[in-house]
Amino acid sequence: MNTENYLICFKLPILILKTFGFWKEEPWSKLRWMYSILIRYLFLDCIVIAYSVHLIKSLGIRSIADISTTLSYLLTIYGLFFKSMWIIIKQKKIRSMMKSLEELLKVTSFGKTNERNLMQHENNRMMKVERIFYGSSIVLAFFVLIKAIAFDSRIGKIPLDTWIFFNMEPNSFLYWLVVAQECFATLFVIIVNFSLDMIQIVFMHYLTVMLKELSIEIESIQPEDDTKDYDRFCKCVDCFVQLKDLGGEISTHLSLTFFVQAILSSVILCTSAFLLSTLSFTNEMPIIIRTVIYGISMMIQIFLPCYYGNELTLISNKISTTLFHSKWLDGSKKYKKAVTIFMENAKRSINISAFGFVFVDIGTLTTILNSTYSLYALVSKLNTK
Repeated sequence: MNTENYLICFKLPILILKTFGFWKEEPWSKLRWMYSILIRYLFLDCIVIAYSVHLIKSLGIRSIADISTTLSYLLTIYGLFFKSMWIIIKQKKIRSMMKSLEELLKVTSFGKTNERNLMQHENNRMMKVERIFYGSSIVLAFFVLIKAIAFDSRIGKIPLDTWIFFNMEPNSFLYWLVVAQECFATLFVIIVNFSLDMIQIVFMHYLTVMLKELSIEIESIQPEDDTKDYDRFCKCVDCFVQLKDLGGEISTHLSLTFFVQAILSSVILCTSAFLLSTLSFTNEMPIIIRTVIYGISMMIQIFLPCYYGNELTLISNKISTTLFHSKWLDGSKKYKKAVTIFMENAKRSINISAFGFVFVDIGTLTTILNSTYSLYALVSKLNTK
């Protein structure tokens, strides 16, 4: 198995970002540049303006439930706008990090030559996660289309309430043009949003798997042949140091997008929960289904980075324990000294964080859910007054 297959988990999110003009290809032609600007204008900039105007016009006129619905969609689009700009700015650095990861994979093939069953197994698992991740966005966009055809068209409504600068007759050509634009925009916003998040998630995935391989290699070292085993151990030390450096780069260049998403997810999940509490199960079932699917998509979007960040920290913490329980006491004085130094270094685990205090782990996920509930309780209380 070659290194290109190891990095297969990056292919789908990067392919999607390339398709919609958010990942710069080399060389970047003028036609491709114009296509990127057009896509961004039609399905991001225009939507930001339309929903912002709609939200402003809704204040003081419409109910809190209607405003919360608009706000949740608008925050998703704002999040995409910021994250896409950040990824474009950091794209050269991300490419450099991917190159470093590829080089590290080439020189750290532990065990039998060209056999990395653990890596292949975990990559297959990640590919399944990606399919579920993107599948939820396709389901949501498809449901928006079905809702428009089966329900909204009967009363001349568009699927997602927004500001439109022209008059539109129900079931006219312009009406269906807006419906098609909203359905495609829903798919566009969610899958591009997911792809931007997947870049960080996949990096954490590879670091976690390589730390697992490293742990297995450390356990297998039998310090009998002084020179050979010492060289193997030094290779492990070098791998750990490089993984730690790569983890630091992820925190520096990618975790800001998680910080933004964490804040937005708290509000979006709150507004979705509040909206569900105001809807009628008999008269507004299509809106309920759409809101549930949307809420699940947002939940997956914040759960996955927290899960993989938590897994990375846990396996990193186990390296020191694995070292301690290995047969290092049977080695030479030089070997034991190297292990002692490495154990001290391994005590500082690999943590992905934004600004050094917002950690990408399950603890942060719990905080987000607690904040969501607090916001929900506050909004519900305001709505009853």
